[in-house]
Amino acid sequence: MKYKLILFCLFISCYAYGQRDVSNINLGWKYLESNYTDISKASQDNNWQNTDLPHTWNNLDATDQKPGYRRDGSWYQKT
Repeated sequence: MKYKLILFCLFISCYAYGQRDVSNINLGWKYLESNYTDISKASQDNNWQNTDLPHTWNNLDATDQKPGYRRDGSWYQKT
């Protein structure tokens, strides 16, 4: 009986330890296509766009009429 209780407690502790919280952090991001070097300026900008991850910021560069592709900094934020 004593060994059954020990095995039961061991099983419960292993089961509880194996539990984890799985969260998808890919939804609900904001993206700002501006190369600010100061975070306070980026925070005050009103041009943030809603996006989810993965996000391809240059997906139209190969098909637009402008030569080359954008090579500049951007910002992402999530609350």
